[in-house]
Parts: sequence; structure tokens; C-alpha cells
Amino acid sequence: MEISENHVLEWVKGLTDKQLVEFFYKSTLGRHIYSGEENYLKSRLVLVNATKEQNDNDEDWELELLCSHDPKHYPNGFDDNGLLCQFGRCCNHTTVSYVKNAICSVCGQEVYGT
Repeated sequence: MEISENHVLEWVKGLTDKQLVEFFYKSTLGRHIYSGEENYLKSRLVLVNATKEQNDNDEDWELELLCSHDPKHYPNGFDDNGLLCQFGRCCNHTTVSYVKNAICSVCGQEVYGT
């Protein structure tokens, strides 16, 4: 059975925020965008939320790293309707997750949200 791009897009659009974060990291795990990159670089694809005030004319954007749950703390996963409302800090960026105990999407370390 061939799946159309439109079918996939509609499926992704129907995901909750928590499901989207998990889907992104599961689907890009081990993926490298440059040929041979894994031989000389540590790299990860990362999902971010870029924000700035509506009337801010400054070119700088704040990047919030979207992080998934720490399976050590949540061995059975987490509610699919979990809200992205837990904020922490790692790798010089704000982190956002749907759980208090998350994994930094850049370095893989534990990060705690409040």
C-alpha cells in the first residue's frame, strides 16, 4: 500500500504537541544530514520553537529546545495530551517539555522543568 504525502501531512497535523515531539525524535534518531558526518561529528536533528515579541524589530529570535520525556522517570511513557508547559535550561537554551523530567534534545542529559 502506497501512502500519499497528503495522507502523511494530515496525520502529522492531527498529532498532539507531545505526540509531534516524540514522532520527530523517533523518526530522526540516528539521521545525519551530511554524508559521512557521523564519522567525525556528534550531531542530532533538533526540534525548536523560535519566538520573539510581535512588535520586536530586533533580528534575534529566542530558541526553545523541545524535549521528550526521560524514560527512566516515565518507563510507560506519558499522556498523549501532555501540554508543553515545563520549562528548564540546558545547552545555553530554554528547554520545553510536557514532563518535569525530560531529556535535553541537544546533549541528551537530564533536564528538569518547572
